[in-house]
Amino acid sequence: MKISKPFLIGLVIIICFGTIFAADVDKELLVRFKTSTASFPSAQVDSCDVDSLDVPDTVITILNSVNARYLMEFADWFSIEDTLLTTPYGDTAYFPDLTAVFKIGFDSDSARTEAMDDIDSLLDDVLWVSKNCYGEYFSYYPYEEESFSNQWNMYNTNGHDIKAKDAWEYSLGYSGPKLGISDGKVYNHVEFGDRLSYDSWTGSSQIPSRDHGTHVAGIAGAGIHNYQVAGVAPFAKLRSSTIEEEVDYPDNYEITLDGAVWSIYQLASWGNRAINTSWGFPEYEALIHEACQSAWDAGALIVS
Repeated sequence: MKISKPFLIGLVIIICFGTIFAADVDKELLVRFKTSTASFPSAQVDSCDVDSLDVPDTVITILNSVNARYLMEFADWFSIEDTLLTTPYGDTAYFPDLTAVFKIGFDSDSARTEAMDDIDSLLDDVLWVSKNCYGEYFSYYPYEEESFSNQWNMYNTNGHDIKAKDAWEYSLGYSGPKLGISDGKVYNHVEFGDRLSYDSWTGSSQIPSRDHGTHVAGIAGAGIHNYQVAGVAPFAKLRSSTIEEEVDYPDNYEITLDGAVWSIYQLASWGNRAINTSWGFPEYEALIHEACQSAWDAGALIVS
């Protein structure tokens, strides 16, 4: 099947305005080839048409037969050198090679579902195939009164708690490593003072703050300011790494696989010894599994 002229015109638009594909997440497959199996032509570093992709002829035949619309890099921020993750403490771990992961777009969800089996048949060239999707935050139940005595998880008279008061005899987080919050953007609340820093995987500072991310950060590191509540590590430094991006239309933000993997990678490489990930995806995602395993290997405790 030959790529049509309208497709090529659309491809020019895609290359110039990469975010145009964001609306098609629910029509995309993620394909992980064996390392160095697939690559883009040198003139196009982030997307191309099927026939231009540098892969075995059998792969091109299958992609054309299932009417693939476009191919894009999964993580354009990632290079082969990033597979060796190194923390400021000298710990190292191998991160999955994201240069071998591609997004393949289709006209509809049903089209990508039908294409999965055909692409999965390329077992010699493809390690796995899965549907791209959005994630969602885990639900939580906020305390009813802003009083430490009611934070039963921290201190409970029946003894069923996390023994926070005992832990505080050893440390309140003054000199410990940063706590990583992989979540929606954390609001710069007075509880955090100057202990909070923020990064966005899209590079945007305009992403709105989220109640969920702020709540999670408060459990971990709300300070001691006579505001009646305290976090587990009230003096620890917090690193907020947002996993959302704007999709479909202005001010609509979703959790993306791209953002989630970037967030885990960055928080681990920055030396965060504990990383909170209170979110998930509808089904098992190999990329998330591998990212968490790499962060663990680098010395980070992953908490959900």
